[in-house]
Amino acid sequence: MDHEVRRTQIAEALIRVAGRRGLHAVGMRDVAAEAGVSLRLVQYYFQTKEKLLFYGLQHLTDHFTARVGARTRSPAPSVPPRHSGGRSSLTPLARA
Repeated sequence: MDHEVRRTQIAEALIRVAGRRGLHAVGMRDVAAEAGVSLRLVQYYFQTKEKLLFYGLQHLTDHFTARVGARTRSPAPSVPPRHSGGRSSLTPLARA
């Protein structure tokens, strides 16, 4: 398997475990089990928990940035104007 694909698989497992248990409670063994790989393989790609966490957070940031970029490049959906029957929706506020 491609190394970057495997690192991404492990990072996504980290994100899932952190989502359930909290980032402070994530262990390399938990991530390995979630990813369906051995603890030794996780240690091969990420020698320390800190390196694993850094890569996982960077992966999450990159994914989020790509999603925001895609959304800002797509045209806004067309929303038909609301008809208020000639009255402003702020009318009740003006009466208060």
